Amino acid sequence: MKIAVMNYSGSVGKTIISSYLLYPRMAGAKFFAIETINMSAADLGVDEVMSLTGDNFGQLVEEIVFEDNAIVDIGASNVERFSFYHDKIRGCN
Repeated sequence: MKIAVMNYSGSVGKTIISSYLLYPRMAGAKFFAIETINMSAADLGVDEVMSLTGDNFGQLVEEIVFEDNAIVDIGASNVERFSFYHDKIRGCN
């Protein structure tokens, strides 16, 4: 299962939910933090967080395609760029 958590507003609990609710319940999940300004899951104790920006959408797709379980925590500072690249790739949903 692959889950993306995103919201255009900041400080609504995306990273908290991703780190404390989803991550412990998804065995072996790879954690991706799409964030440049605010704290990420690494700051909350999640091991091996891959940090990217919204502009690295292609790299995210390459990494996530081989994962069985993945959590993508998209920070408000990167939602716009992430959505821009997401919409350019057909069948990306």
